Amino acid sequence: SCDISGIQDYIYTISGTKALRSLRARSLYLELLLENILDDLLYRLNLSRCNLLYTGGGHGYLLLPNTDQTKDIIEDFEKELKSWFLKEFNISLYIASGYTHCNSEELSKNIGQVYERVGKKVAVKKTQRYTTDDILFLNTMVRQQEDRECIECNRTGSINEEKRCRICQALIEISPEVTREDTYFVVSGISEENLPRATLPLPFNRALGIKTKQEALKDNYIRIYSKNQPSVGLDLATNLWVGDYSVRSNNKYGTKDFEELAHEAQGIKRIAVLRADVDNLGQAFISGFKSKDAHYETISRTSTLSRQLSMFFKFYVNHVLKDKNRNAIIIYSGGDDMFIVGSWNEVIDLAGEINAAFNKYTQGTLTISAGIGIYNHSYPISRIALEAGELENAAKTKDEKKNKVTLFRKAKLDERGNAVEEDWILGWERLPMLDSVDTNGLEHPTPVSGIEDKLLTLRKVFRRDSEHGKAFLYKILELLRQSNKDSINIARYAYLLQRAQEKNPSLDVTKFYQYIKDPRERKELEIAVTLYSYETRK
Repeated sequence: SCDISGIQDYIYTISGTKALRSLRARSLYLELLLENILDDLLYRLNLSRCNLLYTGGGHGYLLLPNTDQTKDIIEDFEKELKSWFLKEFNISLYIASGYTHCNSEELSKNIGQVYERVGKKVAVKKTQRYTTDDILFLNTMVRQQEDRECIECNRTGSINEEKRCRICQALIEISPEVTREDTYFVVSGISEENLPRATLPLPFNRALGIKTKQEALKDNYIRIYSKNQPSVGLDLATNLWVGDYSVRSNNKYGTKDFEELAHEAQGIKRIAVLRADVDNLGQAFISGFKSKDAHYETISRTSTLSRQLSMFFKFYVNHVLKDKNRNAIIIYSGGDDMFIVGSWNEVIDLAGEINAAFNKYTQGTLTISAGIGIYNHSYPISRIALEAGELENAAKTKDEKKNKVTLFRKAKLDERGNAVEEDWILGWERLPMLDSVDTNGLEHPTPVSGIEDKLLTLRKVFRRDSEHGKAFLYKILELLRQSNKDSINIARYAYLLQRAQEKNPSLDVTKFYQYIKDPRERKELEIAVTLYSYETRK
């Protein structure tokens, strides 16, 4: 087994003006890096990809012959690989690997324990990363590097005229090609000193480039990977399924940037980010196939589960977004997690659609938890990734059941640990689908959640008196937020309702009064008012 550490920080800790352009290329580069590493190891062992059980999300599993020769090759391979990672990425990325012995009976009846053992071996390597010689080498590198930082990844070293390191510059240049349908990734044997401008370094004097199918046929490459199109007529290593949906743009890059996504949002000009991953996946692999006679706990079943999960995140998610032409971009989707950015109102809806599709795909046997954050388009991507990750984690840790989504905010606590602001963590069935509720209030579909019901009510009542309605709702929102700390001011609330009814006779005061009597209804009203204020903001 092998595992690359530091992926999240490497992908999202970038800050230059071209950050969005390189995000997807950056995550895809790491995926191809791992694929190529495993292919190189299999080549040295005179084995094929039939021995590759799973690869995705920075992890890989191989089934290899238990011989001294295999162990010697693995050890030499690990040393070369570690040296290359240190030289190329310093301590930003680290690859740990380990192996364990197993017999045919374990493979057929107790594969969960095999995965558990090898996982522990890899974990030990992660806690004991560097030797004394490695640390001396790192210190030598620091002294030799120029005292300039790349404006994208903030690493010090050799910087070009645009103040970018070689890898960041290459990622920006290949980013328009990443989403092209006719894309083939080629591996060639080029020394590091002779790398062309738009190619990326790989271990063992290899380089990664992007070509069309016709271009890939012209030259002899060490290895070729296709993207989302199993092909014949090429010496393919494999086809890679990639979650690469992106709404198109007329700009020179072909895809929209954060500013365009925000500008095209309904109402308030903001983007939203969805981060999600599968709940309790490790436990599913360890004990999901257990039975009395261990009949189902086989290596073929666990490998199939891995591949099929990966297919959802790398293939089917594209179709979920494409089905309604969502104004969004998949930054990363693979393994068991995803990161998607888009217009704020679109992201809320596509989150619910993805969850429904996943529930159908797994027949309800697995669940996902997610976080949805809303941001200004100029907010740093590193902060967006961090905060959206915190929202996702809040959904996962709300209770043991998980299977939830945090909409915009987690709980805020004061110094004493008391809640200053209540979280908006919802079961998926309560997440509103904004598309399903007519924006103008002219049609009245049956809402499927309490928040949708309240949002529809707000649209119907205030669509003809938007300015007065906004003033009333902002006052209501202020009262609701105060009620998180204290009991709500009933007299003030009743007065506001009465004044609003004078302007809008269709306002059902009794219904609004009932909303605030129950904490659940009160939270739903606060969320509905917030969403309504966002979608009507000019």
